[in-house]
Amino acid sequence: MSYIPSGFWSRLVTRIIGDENVIRAIECLFASNTRADTTRLRQICNNQLKAEWIVWQTGLELIIKGHSVFLLKQFFAQVCV
Repeated sequence: MSYIPSGFWSRLVTRIIGDENVIRAIECLFASNTRADTTRLRQICNNQLKAEWIVWQTGLELIIKGHSVFLLKQFFAQVCV
């Protein structure tokens, strides 16, 4: 069993949600090559795509339009019997 320090997940979640690099990486999933498409995509994203972060004690998930786009969680070791 590995040791996770107290407060580790809360600090990690805070850093990930506030990190501009994470935001840019997620925005790149919806990138377009043409300027007109970029403007249109930005309008759609601002008006229709409501992103929401779901945060729990040992992880977080970004949901857009009911689909998981980003997921980070702790995996527990399985005991083989």
